[in-house]
Amino acid sequence: MLGSTVWLTLATLIGLVAGFAREWLLIHAWGASLRSDAFLVALFLPEAVRMALATGLFSSAALPLYQARDALARSAWLSALSWRVMGVGLLLACLLYVAAPLWVWVIGPGLSEEGRALAGQSLQLLAWCVPGFLLHALLCIPLQAHARFILAGLGSLLFNLPPVIYLAVASADASPSGLALSCLLGSLLMPLVLIPAMRGMGWRPWQVKADRDCGGELLKRLGPLLVSTLASQGLALLERMIASLLGEGAYFAPELG
Repeated sequence: MLGSTVWLTLATLIGLVAGFAREWLLIHAWGASLRSDAFLVALFLPEAVRMALATGLFSSAALPLYQARDALARSAWLSALSWRVMGVGLLLACLLYVAAPLWVWVIGPGLSEEGRALAGQSLQLLAWCVPGFLLHALLCIPLQAHARFILAGLGSLLFNLPPVIYLAVASADASPSGLALSCLLGSLLMPLVLIPAMRGMGWRPWQVKADRDCGGELLKRLGPLLVSTLASQGLALLERMIASLLGEGAYFAPELG
């Protein structure tokens, strides 16, 4: 148990270091500029989804439901929910994509027209990170139930690693679209790395035989948790909105604080 705790702590710390490195390299490549501000505005909503899931929004609701079932029912429950979760993820991604200009206006009201255009273009790419985040959160449930916390705790590192590598290699030549695509790659790596372990636990998404109400059962538990999460994210949103009104480069003070 002590060894697992140490490795989990190490994996979490490495993920945090990778996130800090992403911000530092972003400053190194673009400086405190309109381009960097616009990208951080675009990243806000996808990153908020990822952080909410990382802090246990999904696992707090789903883990008791998973543990209450026997081995056969667990496999069917997980497989059936995989399609439902992916469907919700794609729906959210479409909402972010279609309404990207509106989201950018809400999050960064102080951005110039050029900045809003840059942020909107980046958000339309970053929106497709959401399905990967949600699927990763679901696949972490059986890992946590079987005390395989280290593999489940690698999500932050896997997400941040591609943008860190991209910024380190491209440096000043990095583009917002290239950085957004590297973040998208990181979001895909998060669930892909878990698939071999899931196969060993009986995950067969093409064999859906769970009860029809498994999605509704999960939503009932998620409701109260989602309300509290949205309330906590409201403060971060207010911080972003105020920072956008303070001029170029103001975003980096809260990012590095």
